[in-house]
Amino acid sequence: MSDKTEVTEIPLNKIKAAPWQPRELFDKDKIKSLGESLKEKGIIQPIVVRKDKTGEGYELIAGERRFRAWSYTGKATIPAVIKDVDDFTAKEISIIENWHREDLTENEKDKFILELWRDGQHTKYNASVTEMGRTVGISPQIISEIIKSDQERNSLKNEKRLTPDILEQTTYTDLAITRALDKNPEARAELLNMRVSSPDLLKKTEARIVSISVSEAPLEKQVRIAKLISSVQLKRSCTYSI
Repeated sequence: MSDKTEVTEIPLNKIKAAPWQPRELFDKDKIKSLGESLKEKGIIQPIVVRKDKTGEGYELIAGERRFRAWSYTGKATIPAVIKDVDDFTAKEISIIENWHREDLTENEKDKFILELWRDGQHTKYNASVTEMGRTVGISPQIISEIIKSDQERNSLKNEKRLTPDILEQTTYTDLAITRALDKNPEARAELLNMRVSSPDLLKKTEARIVSISVSEAPLEKQVRIAKLISSVQLKRSCTYSI
């Protein structure tokens, strides 16, 4: 597929965000601050767009944060590169740009990776996680973990052990660090609930240690211990007497 590499000035009102953009939340104050900086220094990296289905407007592929911030500069147009790409390639470009950004949450990354993986399987773009990892520059191990965790999340959902809100916020790392309790889903759910609802009390490293410690207890005691841990104000120490 061809694309235009030159930078073109495009009216802001002709551009809309793609529905599959990974970032869901934006800090308005930070966006405004970035806009003030762009107004003073100009935009260094143009946004990337493609023609929309009507052929009259454009769909944003990469640079949504810059696009939003540019609206505070008072300028009617924004520098952009127009690419002629299909839906799957557009998503790949977007994730390559966004993956290492600090303001993209882990949940947003998880969802986007899963969507891209499913699309790749459906369209035969990616035959394996290795191929996908090579294309988007993300470790195949991370992609595999995200896929595996999604399957585990669905199991927990079917078992109705966690509320929909907690499940929605559960990341692949939360599931990975509690995997020692995969044979005791009830105990695992108790720790996941605390990890997600009180992340400042139960840090990732601590959650892993707690999960292993609980898993080493007699099976009939694991749920009781997990419930006890989740019911108290956890301190920095992760030493528990069985």
